[in-house]
Amino acid sequence: MEHDNSDVKCGKCKISTKRLNLNKFCKRDYAIMAKVIGKDTKPSDSGTGKGSTGSGNPSQPYQPPPPRYRGTPPEDGAVRFHLSVQKVFKRSRSPASPLAKASKWSDVPYIVSAHDLDCRCPKLKVHRSYLILGNESEGPAGTLGVGPRTILIEWRDEWHRRLRKFQRQADRTCH
Repeated sequence: MEHDNSDVKCGKCKISTKRLNLNKFCKRDYAIMAKVIGKDTKPSDSGTGKGSTGSGNPSQPYQPPPPRYRGTPPEDGAVRFHLSVQKVFKRSRSPASPLAKASKWSDVPYIVSAHDLDCRCPKLKVHRSYLILGNESEGPAGTLGVGPRTILIEWRDEWHRRLRKFQRQADRTCH
């Protein structure tokens, strides 16, 4: 099913899957429960500084992501969400990762391309909690980002037990 939001071509959103299993847990670098606490709209490279909403430091200039970033090119814009980590189920091993030393209530930046947001993929809302599983390579250095293998689901309390079980099983079965 295709969506068409203001002349933007959108395919099916594969980020918000409802199915989560041990295999998907093992194949991701990190798994966190986080609450969206703010949102900044980054200015595009053309210099049209659009205002920001939510919390954040608007004086920091936008730095384009490295070429490995899957999202729309930086000239199309990007949105930085501020996540408050509520629980870390799986921590990235990379020391450069914002989750390497993250603890409960840490503020972690999360980058989503403006194109993806226009397509409502992912559907992120401020003051809601989400389960996020992803890989380090899906975002610019020092941030988390949305990529083709990201799993982002609105949090449900019944998932806590399942993820604790995945943590225990991952020690034995994940490579």
